[in-house]
Amino acid sequence: MPAIFDLSLDELRRRTSAKWRAYPADVIPAWVAEMDCHLAHPVKDALEGVRRAGRHRLSGRGALVEAFSGFAGRHWGWTVDPARAVLSADVMMGILSVLLAVTEPEDIVIINDPVYPLFESFPTLIDRTVRRSR
Repeated sequence: MPAIFDLSLDELRRRTSAKWRAYPADVIPAWVAEMDCHLAHPVKDALEGVRRAGRHRLSGRGALVEAFSGFAGRHWGWTVDPARAVLSADVMMGILSVLLAVTEPEDIVIINDPVYPLFESFPTLIDRTVRRSR
């Protein structure tokens, strides 16, 4: 069983993400905080179970909210009201939706560095002013 970060440069270069495909072999990409690690065994086992069972579709909103609610309760002590949970296509769309719901044009949005460049550009798309924390 390999250690989680025990990957060779050759193994990393065989990955299909933009991080490892965008540059020539003599460049080590360090521009994105992508995790260069082996897949955690519980995740790998769960995915293998899904593959073996032939369940290759989304479980539906209820199962996703239930899974998140359980995780949030165990790890952060949060109580999630399933009626108020909203699914999002991805993190940035979720952030944009929240900003549209709780801010007005020209409001200030504070960003805590380091973050991806999109965290700064998305608020400006909806006329919010970005300030970086120091």
